[in-house]
Amino acid sequence: MNTACKVYGRVFDIQRFCVHDGPGIRTTVFLKGCPLHCAWCHNPESWDPMPELLYTPSSCIGCGACVDACKQTAHIIDVEHHFDRELCVRCMTCSDACPTETLARCGAEISVDEALKTVLRDKGFYREDGGLTVSGGEPFMQHEFLIALLKGAKEHGINTAVETSGYADPDVLAAAVEVMSGMSFGEYVKKNIFEPCGMVDSTFKLTDAVKSRMASQYRYNDKTHTADKTPLSN
Repeated sequence: MNTACKVYGRVFDIQRFCVHDGPGIRTTVFLKGCPLHCAWCHNPESWDPMPELLYTPSSCIGCGACVDACKQTAHIIDVEHHFDRELCVRCMTCSDACPTETLARCGAEISVDEALKTVLRDKGFYREDGGLTVSGGEPFMQHEFLIALLKGAKEHGINTAVETSGYADPDVLAAAVEVMSGMSFGEYVKKNIFEPCGMVDSTFKLTDAVKSRMASQYRYNDKTHTADKTPLSN
């Protein structure tokens, strides 16, 4: 087995047959963790880099399985289900016991081999344009896992892409470019770097950092809101 495939990462979802995460039919691997916390983020459950517990009160049937499973007494059924997150230690025993997924684990540690196994299941449908997209969260928060996964996919002849804010070390970005087919810098760059608009003060602190890191490495396409994989020359 390739040494790179022994690398582990935290993934909160793997979606097959995606048609909006790059060209063609793709499998999208969503990585946990993002430092930006944008107000318009469509995956806020990805912000925390560690596995966490999702709670959907509306689907609770009051069976009490979580009460029996939780040693921290974080769950109480008293007509309604009361969940005290301050007592929760994220052991996930309640989510394992919950029959309705009212309590659900978000994020799990898997190896590159495990991720690739799922990606390869649909290799026959990717054809020339489709392939693997790594999203998040901010994928570069787990750059070792990201690059190992991209390398593994490339070894199998699979087209690769990364959805990123660009908020990463330039050397890491450059290393990823060597093993992938394309990179999309998404809504953060589109709305708040190349098309500046009103933002909260805390986000302004990030803007210049992201912009300078991207501008030093990539040529931005204003029409498609993507960046070429060829670094800009000095």
